[in-house]
Amino acid sequence: MPFCQLSTTVAKKNKGKTKEEATKRRGVRVRDFGAALLCSGDTSQQRDTAGQVEDPVESDSSSFHNTDFYEPDSDESGPECLTCPCTPAVKKRQQAGTPSPPPYTSSSPTPMDSTVATPSHVPAAAPIAPGHFGWLVGFPSPTPGPSRLPYRHEISSPVTASPKKHVKKWSAYVVYKGRSTGVFKRWGEVKPIVKGDSEAVYKGFPSLSLAQTSYELVSTWGLIDIMNAPTASPIPLYAVIEGVAPGVYYGHHQMLRDGLFWASGVVQQFTDVTSANALFVQSYMEGRVVVLQSIFDLA
Repeated sequence: MPFCQLSTTVAKKNKGKTKEEATKRRGVRVRDFGAALLCSGDTSQQRDTAGQVEDPVESDSSSFHNTDFYEPDSDESGPECLTCPCTPAVKKRQQAGTPSPPPYTSSSPTPMDSTVATPSHVPAAAPIAPGHFGWLVGFPSPTPGPSRLPYRHEISSPVTASPKKHVKKWSAYVVYKGRSTGVFKRWGEVKPIVKGDSEAVYKGFPSLSLAQTSYELVSTWGLIDIMNAPTASPIPLYAVIEGVAPGVYYGHHQMLRDGLFWASGVVQQFTDVTSANALFVQSYMEGRVVVLQSIFDLA
C-alpha cells in the first residue's frame, strides 16, 4: 500500500474516535446539569415546607379528630389533582376562625333500662318533663273523652197491672158421677154438684156439642149406671175389654179417662185385682180384646 493512502486511513480513524469522545463528554455535561437542577428544586421545596404551619390532625388512621369525616361536599372541592411523583400533595388547611368539628365517636349509645311488667310486679310510670318524649313503663293512663257506656237517666214509672179477666176455657161440662149427672153450660151449676165429693167424675169441653156427644156415648153403653151404682169397695177395679186402651184400671176416673177417653167401650167392674186380671187375660186369649179409635181430640 502506498504511504499517502495509509496516512489518509489513519487520519479518518482518529477523526471518528474524536467525534465519539466529544459526544460522550456532552452527555456527561447534560446529566450533571439535570442533577444540579433537581437538587436546587428539592432545596427550594424544603424551604417552602418549613414555612408552612403544621396540620393539627394527629393521624389519618385514627377515628378521633379526623377532619375528613366533616369536610363538606361542595362544587369547589373537586377531585384531588394527581401531581408528579416528585411533588407531594398538600392538604387544604382549615380556615382561621372556623370552629373545629366535634370529635367523632364510634361507641354505641347506652341502652335504656326496661322492666317487663309481671303479675307480681308492675312498675309505676316515670314522670316525663314537658316537651320530652320517651317510653312509659306500666299501664297507660286513661284518656279523656266521652264515655262509651250508655247513660240512662230515665226513671221507670211503676206499671200498674191491669186486672186480669177470667178467660172461660170450657163452654160446657159433663158430670158422669155425682149427686146429679148430665150436661151443663155453666160452672156455677156444676160446682155444687161435685163439691165435697171425692168420687165425683166430671169433664169440661170446648163446645156444647162435644159435651153432649160424650155424655150420650157413655150413657148409651150403660157406663153412667155402672159408675153411680153402690160398690163393695171404695175404689173399684175395671177391666176394659174394648176401648182406646184396653187393660185393668183402678177407679172410675182412671177407667173413663185413660181406658175409654171419655167415650164408649166394653168394661166390667171388679172388687179385687186378681179377678180383673184373669178376665182380661182370658178375653185376650179368646181374641175379644179390641182397640177402638179415639173420637175426641182433647188436651
